[in-house]
Amino acid sequence: KGIPLPDNPVCITFDDGQKTFITQVLPLLEKYKFTANVNIIAGLTVLYTENNDNNDSYAYLNTEDVKNLYNNPLIEIGCHTYDLHSLNSRRGAGKLQDESLTDYRNIINCDLKKFENFYFNITSDKTKIFAYPYGIRNDTLEEMLKENGYTVTLTCRESVNMLNIGSSLFELGRFNRPYKISTQNFFSKIF
Repeated sequence: KGIPLPDNPVCITFDDGQKTFITQVLPLLEKYKFTANVNIIAGLTVLYTENNDNNDSYAYLNTEDVKNLYNNPLIEIGCHTYDLHSLNSRRGAGKLQDESLTDYRNIINCDLKKFENFYFNITSDKTKIFAYPYGIRNDTLEEMLKENGYTVTLTCRESVNMLNIGSSLFELGRFNRPYKISTQNFFSKIF
């Protein structure tokens, strides 16, 4: 947005859109005035809205949660697909080995359009961020994301991103912090 970043900025990201983002993470972000990105699986948001299940142990955000997060200045929401977040034969948003390029493009475009319609109906806006499910990507998918107006893609590749003015925000690396890893052990991987 034309505002210079501080030296060595950190972007905090969360994938999938579990209910605990609202109940456990958001209060900490608000307490410390940290911003974050949450990448939601829209099909799960629809499912948990329809079944009205809010169990903190396993539930996902519902549409009201997404609307509230969209209106929170500390949060930016990204796409983690509508319904391609699985490790079945497709493996996330990957292309099947025997699938034609036309069929693959149709499946991806259909999923992106479903996500975009879902998101627009809640926010009257469009997200520009896409997080690759399981980090699985290919050049066709990247091209399609650009065609659909995405300007940021998040991978599962663990790397520090060196950015300059005008740098591409595609293929950004991230460091996954698994459950129960100590702060010291986590940051020793980065520095």
